[in-house]
Amino acid sequence: AARQSARALANAGPEALASMRSLAEGALSRLRNWDISAAQIDRLKAGGAPTRTLSLAAPTSGAVLEKRAIQGMRFMAGKTLFQIADLSNVWVIAEIFEQDLAQVALGQKAEVGFSALPGMTFTGQVTFIYPMVTAETRTAKVRIEMPNPEGHLRPALYGAVQLAAPVANGPVVAVPDSAVLATGARQ
Repeated sequence: AARQSARALANAGPEALASMRSLAEGALSRLRNWDISAAQIDRLKAGGAPTRTLSLAAPTSGAVLEKRAIQGMRFMAGKTLFQIADLSNVWVIAEIFEQDLAQVALGQKAEVGFSALPGMTFTGQVTFIYPMVTAETRTAKVRIEMPNPEGHLRPALYGAVQLAAPVANGPVVAVPDSAVLATGARQ
């Protein structure tokens, strides 16, 4: 069959050859648009055996959080097949009571402990204070970014956040709790 195809190509006219080249280049161009690797395209161009499947590489590395693709599934451009996340740096979203928001600042250090990881404490930094307060809980969200080089932190863990208290700009009065007198209306 391959010899017959080679003889047919040798006997084809210039228009037919140009048309075949155009079809082949169009197919290769579509494969490049689908991010098929250059090695796979070179193997196809070299005249290797036809293949029904090609490997698609993810545009990023990381952990697969969700796999929507199944064998034999049809997909179109823009369809999510896998959800992949780089977990080397994670976000912790903390809820801060509205009366404590004045004490939170960008760049502030935070320590986080997680229920699933007892005895382990992680350090991060406040990188964003969300502008809305949740009416039901009277809290605002704060994003804390922290490195995760060993991969202990995973999505949806539950924990407790401690923010470093801000340093006072000047002298402040500090007394022990036992020194405060309650008069009924005031302390």
